Amino acid sequence: MSKDLSLISTEAPHRRPAVEGVLVLIGMMGVGKSTVGRILAEKVGAEFVDTDQVIEERIGLSIKSIFSQRGEGYFRDRETEVLADALRCSGPLVVSVGGGAVGRPENKRLLNEANLVVWLRASPATIWSRIVDSVDRPLLERGGLEGIIALTHARSSDYAEVSTVVVDVDDLDIDRVVADVLKCWQEL
Repeated sequence: MSKDLSLISTEAPHRRPAVEGVLVLIGMMGVGKSTVGRILAEKVGAEFVDTDQVIEERIGLSIKSIFSQRGEGYFRDRETEVLADALRCSGPLVVSVGGGAVGRPENKRLLNEANLVVWLRASPATIWSRIVDSVDRPLLERGGLEGIIALTHARSSDYAEVSTVVVDVDDLDIDRVVADVLKCWQEL
């Protein structure tokens, strides 16, 4: 199957990949899914898809604007479409998925198609410290640290249900997270 290049980053060099298959990064906002995904894809010669970025490009609005102008339901519908499109591509592929995607049953079914789903897990305090100054996270407006605690608690069982591996990122630098995820992928 050919790849829809509008979905895929062209930043990865074209060389023989170090890994095969599809790896999906899940977790709360601020855990580093996009950063880890981009670095990992470049490191192994894989393609990279950031579902939030693809949605913004397709709609022509920021995630925050999509939430405010069209609603969360509209955003979640687009998220499912982009995830399905990305997972139709053959690997090696790294996909970074928005934090709330795992809440939909259809997305859980899609995630089961991936070879490896890695939950980048962080404590609410770590998440809060990373996103407190962010202006582009619509769910951040729903209660500050207490909202992050509630959202983390609400989503944890969904993350646990679909993840193959959990990497706790609280005390790890980005290079260590990338190395830990890569090790999991290479062991497939």
